[in-house]
Amino acid sequence: MAVSLGGGCSFADCIRIAKKRGELFVSAGIAGDGMFAVRTASKAIYDSISGAFQVSAVNSPFDLTLTGDARRVAERLKEIKSRDGKNSIAWKQLKVSGGFHSSKLRPFAQQLVDFSKEKLHGKMRHTIISTIDGRMHAEAADYPSLLGTQLYSPVLFRQAVEAAILNAGCTEFVELGPRPVLIRFVESVVRSAPK
Repeated sequence: MAVSLGGGCSFADCIRIAKKRGELFVSAGIAGDGMFAVRTASKAIYDSISGAFQVSAVNSPFDLTLTGDARRVAERLKEIKSRDGKNSIAWKQLKVSGGFHSSKLRPFAQQLVDFSKEKLHGKMRHTIISTIDGRMHAEAADYPSLLGTQLYSPVLFRQAVEAAILNAGCTEFVELGPRPVLIRFVESVVRSAPK
């Protein structure tokens, strides 16, 4: 969506890319996997979670999203909570159709790259800070490979917000959507960002 708003492709092509990505999700067989929103103020727990699970999103200094076998991930999170205390970690399983941003999707990445190359072109009207690599991009041609990487790599929301603050000088953030989900992550990143 951001690349369309930035002028790198039409809205119709953005929808076609999203549809292709959805088809690849189905092909990958990720329906049995789950995703879990995890919050902890403990750097040690945060770091151990990052190393022990497949991270599908880095949302803030305190928030991660994990993906993987739903039963195994839930059991492991319960063990951590039991070991480190009930206030050490909070988590909930997300209501999604599968485990997105998973290594299971890596074999399908090139298909999305090839499909997207036909749709993304030229210089964008606006520079976009990507949640795929946390960097600023002004060329639509950057996005096919980024979208391929996004299939199997974590969303780097925290890094994108930090880049918006440090590299683009952003001081205000607006969330567009049916309900506020990301704004609390932005607030955490803003409070902890280097000044």
